[in-house]
Amino acid sequence: MIYLHSSIWQRYFFWNFVRSIVATMALIYGLYIIIDLMAHIKYVVDPDTSLKTWVVYYLALFAIRLEILLPFAILIAAIRCLILMTHNGESIALLSAGVSKSKILMPFLAAAAGAACLLYINYACISPYATTELSIIQEKKYGTISADKESPLHEVLLNDGSKLIYKHYNPRTREFEDTFLIISADAIFHCKTLSTTGLGKWVDKIERRKDTGLLEKTGSWPEYLFTEMELGQEALERYARSVNELPLYELVYESSLYRHAATRRAYEVRAMLWYKMLYPLIIIIAFIGCAPFCLRFSRSTPLLMIYLVAIAALFCINILMAATFTLAKSGVYPAFLIIGIPWAALVFFFGRNYAKYLVE
Repeated sequence: MIYLHSSIWQRYFFWNFVRSIVATMALIYGLYIIIDLMAHIKYVVDPDTSLKTWVVYYLALFAIRLEILLPFAILIAAIRCLILMTHNGESIALLSAGVSKSKILMPFLAAAAGAACLLYINYACISPYATTELSIIQEKKYGTISADKESPLHEVLLNDGSKLIYKHYNPRTREFEDTFLIISADAIFHCKTLSTTGLGKWVDKIERRKDTGLLEKTGSWPEYLFTEMELGQEALERYARSVNELPLYELVYESSLYRHAATRRAYEVRAMLWYKMLYPLIIIIAFIGCAPFCLRFSRSTPLLMIYLVAIAALFCINILMAATFTLAKSGVYPAFLIIGIPWAALVFFFGRNYAKYLVE
C-alpha cells in the first residue's frame, strides 16, 4: 500500500537504495569468496569436490553470514545514497518544495524495515537449515567440526528419567557419538554411536557389583537395540541440534518448555531467542544513526571519515551484542534483561537523535 501511494521520486530513491544494498553485499561477499577459496586451494583442486558442493557451501554460508552482511550493506548504501542526494541538490530541491524530511527519508526507512523483515525470515526458515547443511559439508568433505560441536560434553534428560551424555551429534547419519546412557547409579551403557531410533553400536554395559560396590563391565555387543527406553526420536533430534540450528519458532517452543528450567540448554535457548528477536533492529539503527549526518553533508565534510566512523560504530555495536549474548548464555541474569537493555538504550539514543533531526 505504501508503494502504490508513493510518488515517482520516492520509488526512484527506494529502488536506487535497494540496488546499492545488493551491489554492496555482492561486492563484500564476492571478495570474501575469493579470499576463502584461496585459503582452501587444496580443496578446490581436489577432484572429489564438485562444483555443486562449493555452490551449496557458499549459499549456506551466505545465509548464515547475512546477519552481518545486511547491516553493513545497509549502512554503506545509505551513506552513499544520502550523500549523493545531498551533493546533487535533490534533497535541497525537495525541501524547498515543502516536502518534509520524514517524507524524503521514508523510502530509505521502508527499505531498511524490509531488510529487517528479511532477516527475520532468514532466522525462521533459512539460516537454521543452512547451518546444518554447512556442518554436514564440513564433516563430509573437510573433516572439520563447527565451534558449537567442540563443546566437551552434552546431556539430554530422556523421557524415562535416564540421562544421555554424548560428545558429538552427526546430523548426516543422525547418530550420537561417544555416548553414555545412564539408567541409574548402578547401570550405565557406553556406545560408540547411538542412533535416534535407539540402535547402539559397539555397546558396553557397566553395572555395579553388589559384593564390592564397584562398577564393572558385564557385557559387550556389536549392536544393541534399546527397545525398553523411551528415547523420543523427534525430541532427541531437536535437542541434539545446537541452538544455532533451531528456527525461530522452535526457539519459541523450546523456551516455553524451559520456562522454569535452570540448565545450560535452557539458558542457551532463551539467550538465542532474545538475540534473534532483537538483532534485526540493528538494521534500523544503522540507517537512523547515519541519516542525520549524511543529509547535513557539505563539500568540506571529509567523506572518508563518515564511512570510517559509521562502520567502526556499527562494528562496536556488533561486539557489544555478541558480548551480551555470551553473558546471557551463562544464566547469571535473565536473558531479556542482559540483551534487551542495551538494545533499548541504542534505540532510544539513535531514535531520539533521528526524531530531533526531523523536527529541526
